[in-house]
Amino acid sequence: MGRRKKTSKPPHRPSGVTRWWSSLDDVRKSTIRRSVIWTVLVIVALCAGVVVMKTLEARVLRDTQATPMRAVRVRLVDKPDWMPASLVRRIAADIAPRRGEFLRGDLTRTVNGRAERNPWIAKVHHVEKRFTEDPRVGLVEVKATYRGAIARIMQDGRFFYVDGEGVRLPAGQVPKWTAKTPDGKTLYFTDRSRVPPEMRPRRIPYVMIDGVRDAAPPVGGAWKSGEVETALRLVRLIRTRPYASEFSGVDVRNFNGRITRHEPHLRLYAQRKNGRITEIRFGKFPDPDGDHVISPERKMSYLDEYVSRHGGKLAGFNTYLDLRYDSLHVSLN
Repeated sequence: MGRRKKTSKPPHRPSGVTRWWSSLDDVRKSTIRRSVIWTVLVIVALCAGVVVMKTLEARVLRDTQATPMRAVRVRLVDKPDWMPASLVRRIAADIAPRRGEFLRGDLTRTVNGRAERNPWIAKVHHVEKRFTEDPRVGLVEVKATYRGAIARIMQDGRFFYVDGEGVRLPAGQVPKWTAKTPDGKTLYFTDRSRVPPEMRPRRIPYVMIDGVRDAAPPVGGAWKSGEVETALRLVRLIRTRPYASEFSGVDVRNFNGRITRHEPHLRLYAQRKNGRITEIRFGKFPDPDGDHVISPERKMSYLDEYVSRHGGKLAGFNTYLDLRYDSLHVSLN
Protein backbone atom coordinates (compact mmCIF):
# COMPACT_ATOMS: atom_id res chain seq x y z
CA MET A 1 0.00 0.00 0.00
CA GLY A 2 1.24 3.44 -0.72
CA ARG A 3 1.87 5.97 1.99
CA ARG A 4 -0.61 8.74 2.56
CA LYS A 5 0.63 12.10 1.65
CA LYS A 6 0.78 14.42 4.65
CA THR A 7 -1.16 17.64 4.29
CA SER A 8 0.61 20.75 5.50
CA LYS A 9 -1.13 23.05 8.01
CA PRO A 10 -1.93 26.55 6.86
CA PRO A 11 0.40 29.13 8.28
CA HIS A 12 -0.80 30.64 11.60
CA ARG A 13 -2.06 34.17 11.22
CA PRO A 14 -1.94 36.41 14.30
CA SER A 15 -5.26 37.84 15.55
CA GLY A 16 -6.25 41.44 15.02
CA VAL A 17 -5.54 42.24 18.66
CA THR A 18 -2.07 40.72 18.39
CA ARG A 19 -1.33 42.65 15.24
CA TRP A 20 -2.61 45.86 16.89
CA TRP A 21 -0.49 45.25 19.98
CA SER A 22 2.61 44.51 17.86
CA SER A 23 2.10 47.73 16.00
CA LEU A 24 2.43 49.81 19.17
CA ASP A 25 5.68 51.25 20.38
CA ASP A 26 7.00 50.48 23.85
CA VAL A 27 5.84 53.79 25.39
CA ARG A 28 2.27 53.27 24.24
CA LYS A 29 2.30 49.66 25.46
CA SER A 30 3.56 50.77 28.88
CA THR A 31 0.78 53.38 29.18
CA ILE A 32 -1.90 50.85 28.31
CA ARG A 33 -0.52 48.32 30.78
CA ARG A 34 -0.67 50.89 33.61
CA SER A 35 -4.25 51.86 32.68
CA VAL A 36 -5.40 48.25 32.66
CA ILE A 37 -3.74 47.56 36.01
CA TRP A 38 -5.35 50.63 37.63
CA THR A 39 -8.76 49.74 36.19
CA VAL A 40 -8.53 46.23 37.58
CA LEU A 41 -7.43 47.57 40.97
CA VAL A 42 -10.38 50.02 41.11
CA ILE A 43 -12.87 47.28 40.22
CA VAL A 44 -11.41 44.99 42.85
CA ALA A 45 -11.55 47.79 45.45
CA LEU A 46 -15.19 48.58 44.63
CA CYS A 47 -16.17 44.93 44.87
CA ALA A 48 -14.34 44.61 48.16
CA GLY A 49 -16.09 47.76 49.45
CA VAL A 50 -19.51 46.36 48.57
CA VAL A 51 -18.70 43.10 50.34
CA VAL A 52 -17.48 44.97 53.42
CA MET A 53 -20.57 47.21 53.54
CA LYS A 54 -22.91 44.25 53.17
CA THR A 55 -21.05 42.46 55.92
CA LEU A 56 -21.24 45.50 58.22
CA GLU A 57 -24.92 46.01 57.44
CA ALA A 58 -25.67 42.39 58.24
CA ARG A 59 -23.67 42.63 61.44
CA VAL A 60 -25.44 45.85 62.55
CA LEU A 61 -28.82 44.38 61.76
CA ARG A 62 -27.92 41.16 63.57
CA ASP A 63 -26.64 43.07 66.59
CA THR A 64 -29.70 45.35 66.58
CA GLN A 65 -32.07 42.43 66.36
CA ALA A 66 -30.16 40.74 69.15
CA THR A 67 -30.72 43.86 71.29
CA PRO A 68 -34.37 43.92 72.38
CA MET A 69 -36.15 47.23 71.69
CA ARG A 70 -36.98 48.94 74.96
CA ALA A 71 -39.40 51.49 73.49
CA VAL A 72 -40.67 53.03 70.27
CA ARG A 73 -41.58 56.72 70.39
CA VAL A 74 -43.83 58.60 67.99
CA ARG A 75 -43.33 62.31 67.35
CA LEU A 76 -46.04 64.34 65.65
CA VAL A 77 -44.22 66.88 63.49
CA ASP A 78 -45.82 70.35 63.27
CA LYS A 79 -48.72 69.49 65.56
CA PRO A 80 -51.20 72.42 65.81
CA ASP A 81 -51.07 74.80 68.77
CA TRP A 82 -54.66 74.00 69.74
CA MET A 83 -53.89 70.32 70.33
CA PRO A 84 -53.76 69.44 74.07
CA ALA A 85 -50.82 67.40 75.32
CA SER A 86 -53.23 64.60 76.28
CA LEU A 87 -54.51 64.41 72.71
CA VAL A 88 -50.97 64.36 71.31
CA ARG A 89 -50.18 61.38 73.53
CA ARG A 90 -53.42 59.64 72.55
CA ILE A 91 -52.81 59.99 68.80
CA ALA A 92 -49.20 58.87 69.18
CA ALA A 93 -50.28 55.81 71.18
CA ASP A 94 -52.96 54.89 68.63
CA ILE A 95 -50.58 54.89 65.65
CA ALA A 96 -47.40 53.71 67.40
CA PRO A 97 -45.87 50.40 66.26
CA ARG A 98 -45.14 47.64 68.70
CA ARG A 99 -41.53 47.12 69.65
CA GLY A 100 -41.24 44.02 67.49
CA GLU A 101 -42.50 45.91 64.42
CA PHE A 102 -39.84 48.61 64.42
CA LEU A 103 -37.25 46.62 62.45
CA ARG A 104 -39.71 45.44 59.81
CA GLY A 105 -39.29 46.83 56.33
CA ASP A 106 -42.95 47.78 56.05
CA LEU A 107 -43.02 49.78 59.30
CA THR A 108 -43.61 53.19 57.72
CA ARG A 109 -46.41 51.82 55.56
CA THR A 110 -48.02 50.24 58.63
CA VAL A 111 -47.85 53.47 60.65
CA ASN A 112 -49.10 55.44 57.64
CA GLY A 113 -52.17 53.20 57.43
CA ARG A 114 -52.91 53.57 61.13
CA ALA A 115 -52.54 57.35 60.91
CA GLU A 116 -54.93 57.54 57.96
CA ARG A 117 -57.56 55.73 60.01
CA ASN A 118 -57.18 58.06 62.99
CA PRO A 119 -60.18 60.45 63.19
CA TRP A 120 -57.94 63.41 64.06
CA ILE A 121 -55.71 63.08 61.01
CA ALA A 122 -57.05 64.49 57.75
CA LYS A 123 -54.01 63.68 55.60
CA VAL A 124 -50.67 61.98 56.17
CA HIS A 125 -47.75 63.66 54.43
CA HIS A 126 -44.71 61.72 55.60
CA VAL A 127 -43.67 58.91 57.95
CA GLU A 128 -40.03 58.29 58.81
CA LYS A 129 -38.30 55.95 61.26
CA ARG A 130 -34.88 56.35 62.82
CA PHE A 131 -32.78 55.13 65.70
CA THR A 132 -32.07 57.37 68.65
CA GLU A 133 -28.79 57.59 70.56
CA ASP A 134 -30.03 54.59 72.50
CA PRO A 135 -30.15 51.64 70.03
CA ARG A 136 -32.93 50.13 72.10
CA VAL A 137 -35.22 53.12 71.50
CA GLY A 138 -36.73 53.75 68.07
CA LEU A 139 -38.31 56.97 66.83
CA VAL A 140 -41.12 57.35 64.29
CA GLU A 141 -41.86 60.85 62.99
CA VAL A 142 -45.25 61.60 61.43
CA LYS A 143 -46.04 64.76 59.49
CA ALA A 144 -49.75 65.24 58.85
CA THR A 145 -52.65 67.68 58.56
CA TYR A 146 -55.03 67.48 61.51
CA ARG A 147 -58.75 68.04 61.97
CA GLY A 148 -59.98 70.53 64.53
CA ALA A 149 -63.45 70.91 66.00
CA ILE A 150 -65.33 74.08 65.02
CA ALA A 151 -68.86 73.25 66.20
CA ARG A 152 -70.94 70.80 68.17
CA ILE A 153 -74.25 69.29 67.09
CA MET A 154 -76.92 68.70 69.69
CA GLN A 155 -79.12 65.71 68.97
CA ASP A 156 -81.24 63.65 71.37
CA GLY A 157 -79.56 65.27 74.36
CA ARG A 158 -76.04 64.42 73.14
CA PHE A 159 -73.26 66.60 71.76
CA PHE A 160 -71.32 65.57 68.65
CA TYR A 161 -68.21 67.58 67.81
CA VAL A 162 -67.36 68.08 64.13
CA ASP A 163 -64.67 69.72 62.05
CA GLY A 164 -65.32 72.09 59.16
CA GLU A 165 -66.14 69.19 56.81
CA GLY A 166 -68.61 67.54 59.15
CA VAL A 167 -66.30 64.73 60.32
CA ARG A 168 -67.32 63.50 63.76
CA LEU A 169 -64.50 63.69 66.31
CA PRO A 170 -64.12 61.77 69.60
CA ALA A 171 -66.03 63.97 72.06
CA GLY A 172 -63.88 63.06 75.04
CA GLN A 173 -60.68 64.07 73.24
CA VAL A 174 -61.87 67.48 71.97
CA PRO A 175 -60.18 70.49 73.62
CA LYS A 176 -62.83 72.35 75.63
CA TRP A 177 -60.79 74.66 77.88
CA THR A 178 -57.94 77.13 77.48
CA ALA A 179 -55.67 78.81 79.98
CA LYS A 180 -52.74 81.20 79.72
CA THR A 181 -49.32 80.62 81.21
CA PRO A 182 -47.56 83.46 83.09
CA ASP A 183 -45.65 84.31 79.92
CA GLY A 184 -48.88 84.63 77.91
CA LYS A 185 -48.84 81.32 76.05
CA THR A 186 -52.26 79.72 75.52
CA LEU A 187 -52.62 76.06 76.47
CA TYR A 188 -55.54 73.79 75.61
CA PHE A 189 -57.17 71.10 77.74
CA THR A 190 -59.81 68.43 77.23
CA ASP A 191 -61.07 68.73 80.79
CA ARG A 192 -61.15 71.52 83.33
CA SER A 193 -59.57 69.29 85.95
CA ARG A 194 -56.39 69.16 83.83
CA VAL A 195 -55.87 72.93 84.08
CA PRO A 196 -53.13 73.73 86.63
CA PRO A 197 -54.57 75.47 89.71
CA GLU A 198 -52.48 78.60 89.16
CA MET A 199 -54.11 79.18 85.73
CA ARG A 200 -57.54 80.63 85.02
CA PRO A 201 -59.56 78.29 82.75
CA ARG A 202 -61.80 79.60 79.96
CA ARG A 203 -64.31 77.46 78.11
CA ILE A 204 -63.89 77.28 74.32
CA PRO A 205 -67.07 78.74 72.77
CA TYR A 206 -68.00 76.12 70.17
CA VAL A 207 -71.08 77.09 68.18
CA MET A 208 -73.94 74.69 68.84
CA ILE A 209 -75.95 73.46 65.84
CA ASP A 210 -79.52 72.58 66.76
CA GLY A 211 -82.28 70.91 64.75
CA VAL A 212 -80.27 68.32 62.78
CA ARG A 213 -82.48 65.39 61.84
CA ASP A 214 -80.02 63.11 60.05
CA ALA A 215 -78.44 60.44 62.25
CA ALA A 216 -74.87 60.89 63.45
CA PRO A 217 -72.09 58.97 61.67
CA PRO A 218 -69.56 56.86 63.59
CA VAL A 219 -66.48 58.61 64.98
CA GLY A 220 -64.22 59.51 62.08
CA GLY A 221 -67.09 59.49 59.59
CA ALA A 222 -68.45 62.55 57.80
CA TRP A 223 -72.00 63.76 58.37
CA LYS A 224 -73.55 63.30 54.90
CA SER A 225 -76.30 65.83 55.39
CA GLY A 226 -77.35 68.97 53.56
CA GLU A 227 -78.48 70.60 56.78
CA VAL A 228 -75.12 69.96 58.48
CA GLU A 229 -73.19 71.07 55.42
CA THR A 230 -75.17 74.33 55.28
CA ALA A 231 -74.85 74.94 59.02
CA LEU A 232 -71.08 74.47 58.84
CA ARG A 233 -70.91 76.79 55.86
CA LEU A 234 -72.53 79.41 58.05
CA VAL A 235 -70.17 78.62 60.96
CA ARG A 236 -67.14 79.02 58.70
CA LEU A 237 -68.52 82.36 57.57
CA ILE A 238 -69.07 83.81 61.04
CA ARG A 239 -65.67 82.55 62.23
CA THR A 240 -64.08 85.17 59.98
CA ARG A 241 -65.45 88.01 62.14
CA PRO A 242 -63.60 89.55 65.10
CA TYR A 243 -66.78 89.15 67.17
CA ALA A 244 -67.07 85.43 66.29
CA SER A 245 -66.87 84.38 69.94
CA GLU A 246 -70.29 85.95 70.56
CA PHE A 247 -72.07 83.51 68.24
CA SER A 248 -73.46 80.72 70.36
CA GLY A 249 -75.77 78.73 68.10
CA VAL A 250 -77.12 77.90 64.64
CA ASP A 251 -80.73 76.72 64.29
CA VAL A 252 -81.47 74.52 61.26
CA ARG A 253 -84.93 73.29 62.32
CA ASN A 254 -86.50 75.12 59.38
CA PHE A 255 -83.78 74.09 56.92
CA ASN A 256 -85.03 74.52 53.34
CA GLY A 257 -88.34 75.80 54.77
CA ARG A 258 -89.36 72.30 55.85
CA ILE A 259 -91.55 73.69 58.65
CA THR A 260 -92.74 76.89 56.98
CA ARG A 261 -91.62 78.94 54.01
CA HIS A 262 -92.48 82.16 55.80
CA GLU A 263 -89.85 81.88 58.53
CA PRO A 264 -86.05 82.09 58.22
CA HIS A 265 -84.44 78.86 57.02
CA LEU A 266 -81.41 79.54 59.21
CA ARG A 267 -81.13 81.40 62.49
CA LEU A 268 -78.08 82.46 64.48
CA TYR A 269 -77.90 83.28 68.17
CA ALA A 270 -75.41 85.58 69.85
CA GLN A 271 -74.71 86.00 73.55
CA ARG A 272 -71.95 87.48 75.72
CA LYS A 273 -71.32 85.45 78.86
CA ASN A 274 -74.71 85.07 80.57
CA GLY A 275 -76.19 88.19 79.04
CA ARG A 276 -79.20 88.78 76.87
CA ILE A 277 -79.51 86.59 73.74
CA THR A 278 -79.90 88.23 70.34
CA GLU A 279 -81.55 86.23 67.55
CA ILE A 280 -80.12 86.81 64.07
CA ARG A 281 -82.43 85.89 61.22
CA PHE A 282 -80.04 84.87 58.50
CA GLY A 283 -82.48 83.29 56.05
CA LYS A 284 -80.84 81.10 53.42
CA PHE A 285 -77.84 80.97 51.16
CA PRO A 286 -78.38 81.89 47.50
CA ASP A 287 -79.42 79.10 45.15
CA PRO A 288 -76.55 78.26 42.74
CA ASP A 289 -79.06 78.38 39.88
CA GLY A 290 -80.03 81.91 40.87
CA ASP A 291 -82.64 83.50 43.13
CA HIS A 292 -83.37 86.84 44.78
CA VAL A 293 -81.98 86.47 48.30
CA ILE A 294 -79.44 88.82 49.83
CA SER A 295 -75.85 87.59 49.41
CA PRO A 296 -74.00 86.24 52.47
CA GLU A 297 -71.35 88.94 52.12
CA ARG A 298 -73.95 91.68 52.29
CA LYS A 299 -75.65 90.07 55.27
CA MET A 300 -72.34 89.97 57.13
CA SER A 301 -71.74 93.60 56.23
CA TYR A 302 -74.99 94.43 58.04
CA LEU A 303 -73.57 92.81 61.16
CA ASP A 304 -70.20 94.54 60.73
CA GLU A 305 -71.90 97.93 60.59
CA TYR A 306 -74.14 97.09 63.55
CA VAL A 307 -71.15 96.01 65.65
CA SER A 308 -69.21 99.15 64.76
CA ARG A 309 -72.11 101.25 66.08
CA HIS A 310 -72.22 99.28 69.34
CA GLY A 311 -68.63 99.46 70.49
CA GLY A 312 -67.50 96.24 68.83
CA LYS A 313 -70.27 94.19 70.45
CA LEU A 314 -73.07 92.23 68.79
CA ALA A 315 -75.24 90.58 71.41
CA GLY A 316 -77.59 92.00 74.00
CA PHE A 317 -78.76 95.29 72.45
CA ASN A 318 -81.77 94.04 70.45
CA THR A 319 -84.02 90.99 70.63
CA TYR A 320 -83.43 90.21 66.96
CA LEU A 321 -81.61 91.36 63.84
CA ASP A 322 -83.08 90.42 60.45
CA LEU A 323 -80.59 90.14 57.56
CA ARG A 324 -83.00 89.03 54.83
CA TYR A 325 -83.85 92.42 53.35
CA ASP A 326 -82.28 95.28 51.44
CA SER A 327 -81.39 96.90 54.73
CA LEU A 328 -80.88 95.65 58.27
CA HIS A 329 -84.08 95.25 60.26
CA VAL A 330 -83.83 95.36 64.05
CA SER A 331 -86.33 94.81 66.83
CA LEU A 332 -87.71 97.76 68.74
CA ASN A 333 -86.25 96.51 71.99
